[in-house]
Order: sequence, then structure tokens, then C-alpha cells
Amino acid sequence: MLVKFEKIAFSESELMWVAARFFILERDTSTLKLRFCTGVVQSLTSTEKDMSQLEIFIFDALFQAMVHRTKLMQNFFNALYSELKSLDRIDAVQKQNDRFYKWIASNPDLRNTIIAFYLDKKTTVPFQIDGW
Repeated sequence: MLVKFEKIAFSESELMWVAARFFILERDTSTLKLRFCTGVVQSLTSTEKDMSQLEIFIFDALFQAMVHRTKLMQNFFNALYSELKSLDRIDAVQKQNDRFYKWIASNPDLRNTIIAFYLDKKTTVPFQIDGW
């Protein structure tokens, strides 16, 4: 007997919101540091939807792109470095985090990295991204 199940649907904005949370901005005295978080992703408990499958998928997409040093990820990190340099060192960390996460969530290179990975794995992932 074949059991049919419906795939969970996520929006592109949910996907990019989750992707942005893998990058953590930290302040060390007068220096800002960026960390790619491989553990608990920040602030995902504030949603009613179970994001665990999406988190795993995005981590894999980002990790593979970094390991293989794809052109899109190189472009993303170059732009990210410029964005970090533009952050005001005096601003409150929360204000910087808000700006930083919005910037990451709207970055086209990061989006295209995840899209390419999704389209390659689309038939095997247990969810769908609306419009893709």
C-alpha cells in the first residue's frame, strides 16, 4: 500500500529568514566578528511552524557551497565583508543584528546558492518552497 503525504510548504521569506540565522554577529571589545553557527540557530523558536527540516536543508546547502567554494558563495562573502565593514562600531549590537539579518536575508547570491541546491534536490526533500 502506497501512502501519500503532503509536503510542508515554506515561503521564500521563511527560507531566507532561516538562512540568515546561521550567521551570528558578535562583538569582542571594539571588534565585530562573524561566526557561521553549526549548532543551535538563533531565534527559530519564535515561529509556530516546524522549521527543523528547512534548517537541516539550508545548513547542508550552505556547507556544501562553502566546501566547494562556489562562485555565488565567494560573491556572498565578499559582499558580506563589505557590509560588516560598513556597520557602525558604536551602534547597539541588537540594532546591528537587525540590519545584518535583513541584509543577509535579501542577498541575491545567498538566495541563488540555496535555490540551486533546492532545485538539484527538489525531488528528495520532504518540503516545498512556494513558487520554486
